Amino acid sequence: MYRMILVDDEPQIRRGLEGLIPWEDYGIELVGEADNGVSAKILIERVRPDIAIVDIRMPQMSGETLMEQIRISGLDCQFIVISAYGDFSVAQKAISLGAAGYVLKPVSREELLEAVRRAG
Repeated sequence: MYRMILVDDEPQIRRGLEGLIPWEDYGIELVGEADNGVSAKILIERVRPDIAIVDIRMPQMSGETLMEQIRISGLDCQFIVISAYGDFSVAQKAISLGAAGYVLKPVSREELLEAVRRAG
């Protein structure tokens, strides 16, 4: 079973992501959530998830910076970036940091599930 966390500064987005897909049916256990990049970094270091679904723009630390710091630390975590911004340069940066997927908000169930499959 894969272990996954949800990271977004909007509680309703986290709730929506949690309820969008019956995660356990796909062999995924939700093991935590965070509302900013700083909390997410601490959570990733503590629970060592296989996958992190991460918003790109958050207070205190962006998803981009979070991915950079986790890569530098050597932790093995696959990132799926979600964003309300369709800016190609943001998507390009996320991919250059090794993101397994980039999904635009509002998040489509099918797109998210496909990104999670690629990450796993």
